[in-house]
Amino acid sequence: MKRKGVFVFLLLFFFLLFLYLFFSKIFAFLAYDRAVDPDILIVEGWVPEESIDRAQAEFLASGYRFIITTGFPFDKGYTMGSAGALRFTIKKPIESNDSIVDVTLTASGTKAYHEYPHFRLFADSVLIGESYTDSKIRDFSFLCTPHYYPSIITVDFDNDTYSRFHDRNLIVYSVRVNDLKYNVNNTNVAYGKSSGGPFVELHGTNALETAARLRRKGIPDSLIIPLSSVQKSKSKTYTNASDVYQWIMKHPDFNVHTVTVLTSGIHSRRTYTSYRKAIKDRSIAVGVISCYDRDINETTWWKSGKGIKEVLYETIGYLYVRFVI
Repeated sequence: MKRKGVFVFLLLFFFLLFLYLFFSKIFAFLAYDRAVDPDILIVEGWVPEESIDRAQAEFLASGYRFIITTGFPFDKGYTMGSAGALRFTIKKPIESNDSIVDVTLTASGTKAYHEYPHFRLFADSVLIGESYTDSKIRDFSFLCTPHYYPSIITVDFDNDTYSRFHDRNLIVYSVRVNDLKYNVNNTNVAYGKSSGGPFVELHGTNALETAARLRRKGIPDSLIIPLSSVQKSKSKTYTNASDVYQWIMKHPDFNVHTVTVLTSGIHSRRTYTSYRKAIKDRSIAVGVISCYDRDINETTWWKSGKGIKEVLYETIGYLYVRFVI
């Protein structure tokens, strides 16, 4: 009986020790930084605007030769991380005798301060409706009665904010005007800071969009190489890494010695492991830069559901890359 009690005590002790080590060490483990000599800077296309600012500063200050941007098409929607507007242009407005035009927005959102994103929908310059989204992907339909099909549909996101642990974002997937559907990854979609513009055309993939943002921040176009992945293999990050390695192998004249991948927060350990596995040539050193994530930090991540969820997700993702891929 005593042996059983000792066994239970030891089991409980080691379990509590594991929890203590996990909660005290896991964030630093996942938010991994590894410096190598600057040569090629890789920017993951999904990172937020502040990380793109960091990429610009890092590139200009550290002597990298060029930047590679990675990413996939906006097949899971375009995230509007700040207040602004998306403009869908119908390239060939269809003359119609219909008395009613049905405009449908497909969208979802993330909440902060217990409120989800609010949008207003315009047909040309006419407000035809407004609503709040929620966490599920939904269709929001509004009727308008113009004499012709509208040539522009504008989605105006007007209540952006973020709290200590949450960020209110509007995620837009598509707009449909009667039977004509326009996905957000089409070439006829542009983004502006307000419904009045000016607007900058989106580029269909995270890689192309991030490349365009870097150009607007002053990085010469000749020094930016966007690599858009199409078919996911095993994981998105590993697919991006494999595509980067294939590009390096196809361009030996670039004579790549090191790659440094810039990513966000606790994703960096998984990013580093993915690139180290995908880049088979061991003479190419791999580094990683973990940018500050305002939503999840080392001292408070365990105090919010989102923080716990993200840490567990990245832990499982790292283990998958490390031991399965």
